[in-house]
Amino acid sequence: TRRSSDLFLEAELRKRKIPYDIANDSSFFKRREIKGILGYLQLVDNVHTDGAFIDVFSLRNEPLKFMAGSVLEDVRKQAGKNDKSMYETFIDFKLPNVWQQRGITEFHNNITRLVMQKDKGVSVEKLIDNVVKIFGMEKFIKEKYPNYDEQKERIASIEVQIGRASCRERVF
Repeated sequence: TRRSSDLFLEAELRKRKIPYDIANDSSFFKRREIKGILGYLQLVDNVHTDGAFIDVFSLRNEPLKFMAGSVLEDVRKQAGKNDKSMYETFIDFKLPNVWQQRGITEFHNNITRLVMQKDKGVSVEKLIDNVVKIFGMEKFIKEKYPNYDEQKERIASIEVQIGRASCRERVF
């Protein structure tokens, strides 16, 4: 099945009549880092999108890198119980360690900053670039993929996504 981030991007491209091609069964969009960037963009567009929150949390990059997987399940349960989005629940979540709370605060501050940029009309290209920088996507790739050639290829795929975004004014 296709992920919500794939469908979101495809719907936006169609709505704005921007031509696109899907090659290799959309494997470009299945790359963890691309899926993560798309998740961040969806979250910036609407912080109440639980699928985007799950994609971003599951990526496990800065500042959520050291959060236990059980935190996601606890957030999911609490969100359902309180009829709130997972993002809303997460930013109010209380964890036992100070460093975990700092991670939640940093995550929330970063998303808030990106939302403000989007609301000011910052281009998608710049938003993607900021996501890559703020959430340390290149560092993430270097830590996750020890093969230098694969690192280079994955970093290049991010640059392709930024390049694709520069072809259009705004997606949101």
